[in-house]
Amino acid sequence: MSVLFLRFYVNILCLLIGFVYFSEFNKENKIDQHAKSSVSGIGFEVDEEDPKFLEDLHESDEEEEEGDDFEVGDEYDEYQVSCQNQEPTNLTQKTVSCATAVWEHYKPRLLTNGARVAYLCSSNPTIIAHSEANKDALNHIAVEEFIKRVILPRKLKSGEDPNVTFAKLVDKFWEERDDFVKRRGFFSRGSIWITAGDPNTVSYEWHKRYSVPATEVFGLCACLTCSLVLGCGQAERHWKAMKAQKTGKRTNLG
Repeated sequence: MSVLFLRFYVNILCLLIGFVYFSEFNKENKIDQHAKSSVSGIGFEVDEEDPKFLEDLHESDEEEEEGDDFEVGDEYDEYQVSCQNQEPTNLTQKTVSCATAVWEHYKPRLLTNGARVAYLCSSNPTIIAHSEANKDALNHIAVEEFIKRVILPRKLKSGEDPNVTFAKLVDKFWEERDDFVKRRGFFSRGSIWITAGDPNTVSYEWHKRYSVPATEVFGLCACLTCSLVLGCGQAERHWKAMKAQKTGKRTNLG
């Protein structure tokens, strides 16, 4: 009984496979007939042995080959444009891309006037060479704003023009920095640059020893911008001392 049932099952399966194959073949045959009938209905007949037809076909192939030639960087280079629009797939590239986006977002807040002036006043020879190779007009504006806010005296002598004094301070800064970068005058001694090249040398301490005694504006700007940044704890301790004086806990400074 089981053998008969197995034969019946195999026959049914063969019939189904044959029916599917025949239906697909019939479908393709109908599509080909429909395409031939549509072409013949239009009246498009081609004589493959016609020399004029072969010449036109050869010219069209040459035009296609000429149109396919393009150089990298062409405005119609769709492959290059698609490659530029693709997101990075490597984990390292994603990390660099994300870090660059975060830096560009917070750059105006982090790259302050003080940070730019400190970059120009650093005593490290590597940073000096980098600042000379990557000059930025915004650094000049940062120097002017820093000198106006910090270095320019609030009370000038009678008859002095604030604009003239400010212009002289800015010009003096760049004159002294030029001597500092090119190692001229007081900065021409080789011993001071040996300590400046030490990675453990702190810039504001170096300027305190060598720049402040020999300059008028540059050394003071360097010490103020390259020194350690104080946190809010220093301000809180200062305010605590001021409250202690005002509330009577300390009536005198004995």
